[in-house]
Order: sequence, then structure tokens, then C-alpha cells
Amino acid sequence: MCSYLMHFFILNFLFIICNIPMILFFMSMGISKISDNLLLFLITCIPLGPAITSLFYCISKFVMHRELHGFRSYFRAYKINFIQALCISCTHLFFVFIFIINIYIFSAHDNLFFYFFRGLFIVLFIVTILSSPNLYLFNMRYKLKFFNLIKLTLASSIANPFLTFSNAVTFLFCLVLFELSPGFIFLFFFSLYAYLFLTINKSLLKTEQDK
Repeated sequence: MCSYLMHFFILNFLFIICNIPMILFFMSMGISKISDNLLLFLITCIPLGPAITSLFYCISKFVMHRELHGFRSYFRAYKINFIQALCISCTHLFFVFIFIINIYIFSAHDNLFFYFFRGLFIVLFIVTILSSPNLYLFNMRYKLKFFNLIKLTLASSIANPFLTFSNAVTFLFCLVLFELSPGFIFLFFFSLYAYLFLTINKSLLKTEQDK
């Protein structure tokens, strides 16, 4: 048990180290300043892709086979998946930026035409955010071309609405724990989220693995 906790701590620490720009943004500006510095915030999130892909890789070994390793497995996965994960992260964040900007633009006017497009971009934004964990999960698990990866992610998210909803609830649950005990939970926050997310999606992983 202590060994598992240590590995969870190490993986959480490695994830934080690989996302120093984003951490520094939160430390210097806080969550409330994201809307005022949206582009800067999204740029600091670019390293998130390779980092979360590697974290998912390590935690999935524990969920599926009860194998858990720290530095070696994390950086091996980081190196193998770096290029594609970075490209996915940049593309993903670019679309998030486009959707948010369009929501702001179409919110500036009050007529049916603008209401329709504002609603459309809100839906696209929500779908993009909710399907994000699956995007990096499938990137970790399969060697697919980008558009095939997008198709698999969207198909999985839409075909399994309960899992998609559960993934969002899992992240909110981790945030609640962080609010209750920020000092302690921060030491395990990202590893804990990855573990809960992969545990919930264990059946999906098995299903995709059998295809």
C-alpha cells in the first residue's frame, strides 16, 4: 500500500514538473484571470498533452495489471508519445480557443441568427471538453492517425454518454476533495484523477482492446 502511494506521489510530481508553465499561471494569476488571459493560459496548457498521456499510460498499467512504476515508465511513455501528443494538444487547444472566441462574438448581439450560432459553439465547446480525457486515453493506447483518433474519441463519447458524464463528475469530485484538503490532495490530485478515470473506463478499455 505504501509503495503504491509513493508511486502515485511520484507520478503526480512528474506530471506537475511537465506542466510547470500551467502551474505558474495558476500561481501567479489564478483561475479568475483565465478569461482575461485566455490565449496565454491555453499556450501554457500545451505540455498537458504529452504529460497526461504518460500519466494515463502508467496508471492504466496499475488498473489493468496492478503494475505501477514511476520515473522509468513515465518518461518512456513521454518519449514515445511526445510528438503526436503534442500535436494533438496544440490542435485540441486551438479548437477550444476558436469555440470560446466565437461564443464571445455571437454573444455580443441579440437576434435569432446569433443565438443559433452561439448555441452551436457552446455545444461544440462542451463536447470538446467532455471528450478530452478519451482523446488522450486513446492516444496512449493506440497508434492511430489524427483524424481516426478524433473519430474514435467522438464515437466513444457519444456512444457511452453515461461514461462521458461519469468522467466529468470524477473530475468535479477531485476538485471537491482539493477544496476540502488542498495541501494533502495536491500531492496526489492528478494521479488520483487518472486512477478514478481509468477505473471507470476499464470496461471501455477492454472493449476497445478486443476489437
